[in-house]
Amino acid sequence: MELEASRFRESDPSKASAIYERGLKNFPDSHELHNNYANFLTDVRKDHDRAEELYQRALELDPDDAVATGNYAGFVLALGRTALGMELVSRAMALHPPDPLRVELLFYVYAHGTPADRAQALGELHALLDKGVRSPGWDLSANVARAAEDGHENPGLLRELAAIIAEEASSTGLNESSR
Repeated sequence: MELEASRFRESDPSKASAIYERGLKNFPDSHELHNNYANFLTDVRKDHDRAEELYQRALELDPDDAVATGNYAGFVLALGRTALGMELVSRAMALHPPDPLRVELLFYVYAHGTPADRAQALGELHALLDKGVRSPGWDLSANVARAAEDGHENPGLLRELAAIIAEEASSTGLNESSR
């Protein structure tokens, strides 16, 4: 189902939505399907209300899913709901996420956390990036924009890190002053 929907993600979003809706009807207890459809609605359709319903349902179905928790965290942080987003980041970190998700979560802390939390997160983020950990194709632009809007002290570094994490840029020459 997911593969079929992803084929139409960009070329025919209405068809992709119909496939996801059919999937939810046939598999109403699939937390992964709820999470994936929420990501699609966020990234492609910009239907934030429905996406939030689906993220919440995914977490009702499996509260220990680090991926869904992390995705929901990124979603609410991009909307400026920092307290809830950071709570979700902490919850996802406690679930011992795989390294690609850990990179995303550390990015969220660096983008939206307190100055003290940012410094620690940046150090951990650099260590994982130096090991080659990435999250290919993951779009962090909404979080970059929100953090810049909220007065982040280094939006240029945020953009650079987001591109490296998504494998859109090389980490060669990553600003040494950011370490």
